[in-house]
Amino acid sequence: MPTSLPDHHANSSNSAASIVAVPITLLSKLTQIAAQLPKSVPVAKAEDAVAALCGDPEAILLSLKLEDEDPYEWLNQKLNNICGSWAVNQGLVSLAIKCGNCGLLGLCHTLQFFIDHELASEAILKT
Repeated sequence: MPTSLPDHHANSSNSAASIVAVPITLLSKLTQIAAQLPKSVPVAKAEDAVAALCGDPEAILLSLKLEDEDPYEWLNQKLNNICGSWAVNQGLVSLAIKCGNCGLLGLCHTLQFFIDHELASEAILKT
């Protein structure tokens, strides 16, 4: 009696297309790194520059609307403060690498919110 191998292509949820559907983006890589920072990296505090980009993104957006501030311009300015060319030249980027919800992980969460709500694109990470 011949045996046959199971047909894995019959169920589309097992197909390679469904596995590859989620692209690996720069932000997803950064989020993964942020989630795996070693214990030697300090936890961010509210007074750290990176903390200004963290918190509840919906509350941040509401605050920006109340102040009539453009969300993209706000985000761009805050990012430049912690990792723009001036910050790089002054050696300040390492100060933005902190653990916790007010640190790099919180920043990734806010960036994802802005991207998901089409307030910014991932290109903002490359500039």
